[in-house]
Amino acid sequence: MIIMERNFQMADCRTRQLRPVVTAVLWLGTALTFCISNRAVAQNNDIELAPIVINADKPNTKLTPVYPGGQVAAGAGLGILGNRSDMDSPFSTRAFTSQLAEDQQARALSDVMINDSSVSQTFPRSSYRDVFYIRGFSYFTYNILLDGMPGMVPKQRVLPQNYDRFEVLKGPDTFLNGAVVGSAVGGSINVVPKYAEDDPTHRMTLGYSSDAQPSASVDLGRRFGSEGQFGARTNLTFRDGDLAVDDYNERLGSAVLGLDYQGDRLRLFADLGYQKNHTENTDWAFRLAPGARVPDAPDGKINLSQDWAGFDTEDYFTTLRGEYDFSKVTTGYFKLGYAHTATEGTIANPSSLQSNGDFTVGGNSFPSGGQHRYAETGVKNNFSTGPVHHETVLAASLWDLDLKSGFADLGVGGVSNIYDPVAFPGPAAGSELTLDEFGTTSKTRFSSLIAADTLGFADDQVQLTLGGRSQRIKAQGYDAATGNQKSSYDETRLTPAAGVTWHLRPDISIYGNYVESLQQGPTAPAGTVNQGDVFAPVVSRQVEVGVKYDAGSWGGQLAYFNIRQPSGVTDPVSNVYAVDGEQENRGVELNIQGELKEGLRAIGGITVYDADVSGSAGGTLDGNRPVGVPDWQSVVGLEQDISAVPGFTVSGRVIHTGEQYADASNTQKLPDWTRLDVGARYTIDRPDSNPIVVRLSIENVLGLDYWASASSGQVSGISRGAPRTFLVSTSFDF
Repeated sequence: MIIMERNFQMADCRTRQLRPVVTAVLWLGTALTFCISNRAVAQNNDIELAPIVINADKPNTKLTPVYPGGQVAAGAGLGILGNRSDMDSPFSTRAFTSQLAEDQQARALSDVMINDSSVSQTFPRSSYRDVFYIRGFSYFTYNILLDGMPGMVPKQRVLPQNYDRFEVLKGPDTFLNGAVVGSAVGGSINVVPKYAEDDPTHRMTLGYSSDAQPSASVDLGRRFGSEGQFGARTNLTFRDGDLAVDDYNERLGSAVLGLDYQGDRLRLFADLGYQKNHTENTDWAFRLAPGARVPDAPDGKINLSQDWAGFDTEDYFTTLRGEYDFSKVTTGYFKLGYAHTATEGTIANPSSLQSNGDFTVGGNSFPSGGQHRYAETGVKNNFSTGPVHHETVLAASLWDLDLKSGFADLGVGGVSNIYDPVAFPGPAAGSELTLDEFGTTSKTRFSSLIAADTLGFADDQVQLTLGGRSQRIKAQGYDAATGNQKSSYDETRLTPAAGVTWHLRPDISIYGNYVESLQQGPTAPAGTVNQGDVFAPVVSRQVEVGVKYDAGSWGGQLAYFNIRQPSGVTDPVSNVYAVDGEQENRGVELNIQGELKEGLRAIGGITVYDADVSGSAGGTLDGNRPVGVPDWQSVVGLEQDISAVPGFTVSGRVIHTGEQYADASNTQKLPDWTRLDVGARYTIDRPDSNPIVVRLSIENVLGLDYWASASSGQVSGISRGAPRTFLVSTSFDF
């Protein structure tokens, strides 16, 4: 641990030097992959590679199979437990594929997650970042996992083009993945990198989004070596132009390189990535005035920001992971990662929204950034004691975060209106805060020791998972202006977990779990009186039971969950953020995915919530519904192959979100809303090459104007929904 800490400190000193190195390696890898791919195309069938056979018994080396249609997998990763099929998992998971992201023309991770009824986006789509609720609890994007490693992906917007799978684990995940920033107790999101496949990949996708944003992405991959044991895969993406909200502009570039080695006993994986994003006229969440009625939603296309508002974000990361089979029953593994993020910009901060649509615009500077360093090592064993089969894990992990965030009032703005917005002069040049102006504002270290055993009885018809994570959280908070320490704590707790799966029949299993979770206490969000205050760690608990069905071509799940967590709220009068009472979210989830019959595929779900607050100071909030938790949410997506026109597929998706409160006192309510999306794609077969795919999508086809969500915590306020958006793209091999 001491050596590791010193290495991490050295990494901090070399942050600026690493940036050109990462970029150079990325472009070198891209060129190498491109050359190898072109050479293979030129030589046609002269090179015949031996197939790569990956043993499914080895951890983290084989993705779970997908249902027909290729859009949803029949299993997902479970952190330290590795990849599990849905039928063998004692937890609720969902795994969307890169093909789904391509078919739906997803531009951000939020466009993929919208397919799950337990996940909601709680920030405007026309912003610079993605913020989620999972099972009614806030999920901070810093916690998104890269193949089980937190803090490695870009912190504001994750591009689907760079990843193979998008996995949602529902419920507290401290046991499986470790403690996280903030209070992300509702679940977690894991993205799985792309690696070279057996067949070469040399694909380009050209796209266009309304009103005027062209895009291009290139996917290059190839296996090489005497037995195809080496692999390289590069994804490049660039887009620039105006989007559906008037004058909202985004320019984004991304490059990711994935390298792997598949040996008889040793497997290595390395990932490097760089992303830069620039937005103009960036949208934000509106804070309602105390006691005001929620006004009707404005025109979704109207620009409610200011032309001087915008953000620049830069991220880069590098990771290295490996596995080694010491024997047929014992495998050791390690994970190492480093990531840097920096965001600087100006908000046209909308607050005091009145019933008539008037609101106050304040020019605020809001930079944030920092470094993430992660290390994990462990050993996995697979053996039997008499009739009982065991899969054990012993591991240790360390996640260090040195973060910066600042907030300043730039003294510009005035009163505008959501139906008739007013433009105001911008701040003086150079008045915005930059990250170089202040030091670290928070230091957090998550360290843990983990032990788990999955016991299989009666030929694994009954599987019992028992384990625990001894989690230590050490955190300090500092004043951005003075550098003086404001808060500090150091707490360790054992968080136990138990899960059981019982296969009633080959196609039906029932499951249950009990997990406890230790999370870093919430941080008072920007704009509150006590902004930046870090609260002590909180313990949350979940009980969940459910039944799963897998018919081979399609599957489904019905689950009941109960999650209790100490809650944080912002007082609307004093504007002080505090941990006050306990939030309890009870709910029922029903999910379905796969091919219901030949040519007809479905992705859908419904989540019904019964949530309330208890134990608040003076009982003033007891019995109230938590902010941003609707009575129910649903999404139903269908696509049908048209037999009369081979290669032609039509699709539709209906998203519904019920009423939700925007304030802890339950006096301000957002109405329910229902959105319709439609799409079509045509696959053009080519005898001597892979097909060309042309796609057309219309999101919010009816042009609904609506308030999409309410939230509290890191992001507080109400966010409007995305306007009607046209998307077109074509993918082809070259």
